[in-house]
Amino acid sequence: MVNPHLAIIPAAGIGRRWAPWSAIVPKELLPYHRLPLIGWSLIECAEAGIEEVVIVSSPAKGDIAAALTGARIRAAIAGLRLDETGAAAAERLLSAVDRLRVRNAIQEAPTGLGAAVIAGWPADRPPVAVLLGSAGFQKSHATRTLTFVVGSNSFAVIRGF
Repeated sequence: MVNPHLAIIPAAGIGRRWAPWSAIVPKELLPYHRLPLIGWSLIECAEAGIEEVVIVSSPAKGDIAAALTGARIRAAIAGLRLDETGAAAAERLLSAVDRLRVRNAIQEAPTGLGAAVIAGWPADRPPVAVLLGSAGFQKSHATRTLTFVVGSNSFAVIRGF
């Protein structure tokens, strides 16, 4: 079996826990500890050796991956006065998106988590890590687990706290 170099991040849910803000902005792009929530998942993927990430969103949310390019992030933080913690977080996210291939897939109907994974999983079904990062990750747990998965030819579902 080949090591997983692909991660799938299901992001098609409506984000009831993040209401009312998730009705305006996809919850994955809402700020969490100075970064978009999904940015923490991307950092964990890059630091664990994942090469490609598929973000599975709904038709209503559209292409979340398009908001996460290095150019868009650099434009968003240009001119901001970030404190030391914010600057370090932004640099980690920029490093991650520069190393990863991030793309979007659409889950046409709200038919559950399994359907979201299938929507993002290529037809040749390579090994994959699935990240459920609805509230972020504790760095040591997620990176250790992802690194183990990448190094051990395993499949994993990794859940945020």
